[in-house]
Amino acid sequence: MEVVDWIGTLGVGFILLGFLLRRSKQYGVGTLPYQLINLFGAAILIWYAWATETWPFLLLNVVWLADALRALTKKVYT
Repeated sequence: MEVVDWIGTLGVGFILLGFLLRRSKQYGVGTLPYQLINLFGAAILIWYAWATETWPFLLLNVVWLADALRALTKKVYT
């Protein structure tokens, strides 16, 4: 596996970690750790999608990142 693939795997790991923590009810959707995990995962996957020229995957993760940023902004300002 090349370095770019390891970085992509790290991004997927963050997203899956958030999913598993949510499913185990350790973190709710509105919690700061959950949203930060999603933010980091999506940011890494945006880079990965750009590096591998996987445009649909890039779009998906831009939306994922935007949602995490929206939730974090809402959490900070409310």
